[in-house]
Amino acid sequence: MLQEKKAFIQVGVTVPRMPDGKYLPSVPLYIEADNLCRSGFTAAHENALTDIAGFFVEKYGERLKVRKSG
Repeated sequence: MLQEKKAFIQVGVTVPRMPDGKYLPSVPLYIEADNLCRSGFTAAHENALTDIAGFFVEKYGERLKVRKSG
């Protein structure tokens, strides 16, 4: 029987406390990711990365134009 590899995405961190109020080491919180794209990201993550990459490319282009004109 072939077992499917599961993927998890870290969505946060929690820091539990002891009864005396002292903090314990932080513990990451994960959710199981389904429907991953070929890149290994979810569709939402891919969309966000594409959006931010487009923003950076646009800003970089603006900076190049300013440098060339100045």
